[in-house]
Parts: sequence; C-alpha cells; structure tokens
Amino acid sequence: MRQIVIATIYFSILCGCNIPIKKDTPVEVKNNIEKKTTLENQENESRKNNLTYREVKKNYIDSLMIDICSTQGIEFVDLYPMLDSIASDKYESLVLVDSLKMKGFKVTNWGRGNWMEGPRIVSITMLNEQCECKIDKLYYSTDQVGKYKVTERIKVKMPAGDTLS
Repeated sequence: MRQIVIATIYFSILCGCNIPIKKDTPVEVKNNIEKKTTLENQENESRKNNLTYREVKKNYIDSLMIDICSTQGIEFVDLYPMLDSIASDKYESLVLVDSLKMKGFKVTNWGRGNWMEGPRIVSITMLNEQCECKIDKLYYSTDQVGKYKVTERIKVKMPAGDTLS
C-alpha cells in the first residue's frame, strides 16, 4: 500500500511538470520584455541627450556672453579649484549667474540637492527678454574622500516659437 501511495505521488509530480503552457504566453512575455527594454533605451537616450554638455575652459566665458541665447549645452570644467567642503546656501555663488546678472538676466527659480555623481547640485534658472538659461553648479565626488571637483554648466531654452539654429 505504501508503495502505491509513493508511486501515485511520484506520478502526479512527474505529470504536473509537463502541464502545457498556452502557446501565446511566451510571445506575450517576450513582447513585454522587448517593450520594457525599448522604453528603458529611450529613457536612457533621452537622459543622455539632456545631459550632454560640451566641456570648455573658463577663458570661454567672454565668448559665451557675446551671444548667450544661441548657446547649446556647455560645462565649464575649470572655474573652481578642487574643494574640500561644500558652501552653505548663504555663501553659495555661481560664476555664470553673476555674469548673466551683469547682462540683465533675472533669477526666476533655484534649487539644490544631491545628484547621482556627487553630493550636491545647485540649479538656478534665469530669464531675460530673449531666452531662459538653466545654470547648474555640480559638486562631483572624487577618489579622495572629502574632495570635490566643481563645475558649472549652462543650457539655454528659447521662448515658445523660437528655435536655436
């Protein structure tokens, strides 16, 4: 009797493993995976495009200020020496913001927080009659604990209806 019970359990398990699966299930799963992968690729490409900045040196600031509203994404990589601390909001200043204020731009928004490549990002949006500029001051983490590479970047947005050439 015991052998019959064991044989029945064994047979049930063996047969249960061969349950047919709907033929369209693997295709649906495959399509969902492909859709998810495509969406992730589009999001990554969008992030990449939004975060692509041409790296320039500080001596480019004068050229930038001549025609600021036709500027694409630019990141100044040598405005600051390597820093060992992050300024408090009260003492935080941005070179590009000061330069744009002298050109008649007004601050319309600001914020700060952490970001994926470092402990701090300070973002300021400025506006004049012709364009809107978003300036970020980025504190990059380095291999040295407590040392930060600091850059500033700018991206210009034209008013609705206008485009950059």
